[in-house]
Amino acid sequence: MDGAGTHGVAAVIMVMSTPEAEAVLRRSGLTPGQLLQPFAAVEEPGLLVHTTGEPYRLRRFDMRFQRAADIRAASSADSERQLTELVSRLDAGQPLAPRSAALAPWLGPVREALASQLRYAEHSGNDYPVACLFLGAAYEPQLVSAFNGLYASGMPPVLRDGLCDPMLARCFLLLDDVTAARRDAQAAQQALQEVGRAFGASAAHILSVNSSAQPLAQPHAAWAPCAAADAADAAANGAAPPPLGARMSDSDATGLGSFVGGPLCRAVVTHLQQRLQQLEAIVKEKRHGIKNTFRSWLGGKKLSSSPGAAASSVLGGLSAGAGGGAGAGGSGEWPTAAVPRYLSTAIEAHLRQIADYAFFLRDFPLALSYYRSAASEFKSDKAWRHYAHAQEMGALCLNLNGGSRCANYTATDINATLAGVS
Repeated sequence: MDGAGTHGVAAVIMVMSTPEAEAVLRRSGLTPGQLLQPFAAVEEPGLLVHTTGEPYRLRRFDMRFQRAADIRAASSADSERQLTELVSRLDAGQPLAPRSAALAPWLGPVREALASQLRYAEHSGNDYPVACLFLGAAYEPQLVSAFNGLYASGMPPVLRDGLCDPMLARCFLLLDDVTAARRDAQAAQQALQEVGRAFGASAAHILSVNSSAQPLAQPHAAWAPCAAADAADAAANGAAPPPLGARMSDSDATGLGSFVGGPLCRAVVTHLQQRLQQLEAIVKEKRHGIKNTFRSWLGGKKLSSSPGAAASSVLGGLSAGAGGGAGAGGSGEWPTAAVPRYLSTAIEAHLRQIADYAFFLRDFPLALSYYRSAASEFKSDKAWRHYAHAQEMGALCLNLNGGSRCANYTATDINATLAGVS
């Protein structure tokens, strides 16, 4: 198994973009989520990471770029409908050739669709964003106000409901469109300085895009593996979208790759490392607290939390009018009110967050220990989806770590997981 990214487990970077930045990208047939995705798997970032043991050099870091508007759990009805439509389109009537390399050609698409439908559910904590990347056009006025407005109005349900860790790494990228009629190099530098003063000079960056002398007739090599722009983006452009990366030059692609592998990767990894250490300190304090001691003695269970309570307890005062809950397109639906909701401030959520952050940083033994701790809490609360997901991630940790500790992960663990969710 080459890496966590092979299984779709990667640090999610939430992308928020201004309308002007999206217009810049449409000239090259790209969406905000597609712009940096070809460079998301960073090999040999050259970063020294210190989680809890000895420092080690990070050999790989996987990211997934996702538009903020797309970070929401699919409803049960929508998931069932889309999976049913997919299965109906696949031809399962053809006989399977013995010893064929494709004994079940439908398995790959169904597996991918199922994983996609389960993303951002309440139990899938590793799909929650850990960083936010803001995209703006370099010639836009008042970019600071625009970015603040984007975050206030475009917060996804997992953040609005208080389920996701609100402490996100932030990075700001200004797109200097070479083809823009009103391009102004001096104004672009002034915009960069303005953003740097507001959010920190190390978090603000500017890159040239759309600098190809002639539009490409075929997708640029960097973006060729990406899916084509969806129908909504094509309609917004008023015509069929150009090939992916049509106006991107090789130097543009190199600059974007260097940005992802350099400043962005460094910012996210540093944030995950610091946040992991902070959460470990919080967990140790909570576990030694008097309330947790009484709870352990009495075997008390947590009560369900309403979405409104979640938002007020975690994000109170962050942005006006950012309320809302699961019933209004929120981040998950539970069949009964007896299943607890783990806010980002709960110790169970902290255990899962530490495990997820350690997994992203490829400290698989540490991640495994915290996934097991979280699974124990989830099992005690009869939160079976959370429990099953923690067990699944624990098994993945063992596999990625070379299976050296597989003897400790017995068939009893797997059978207990299956019994809990059946």
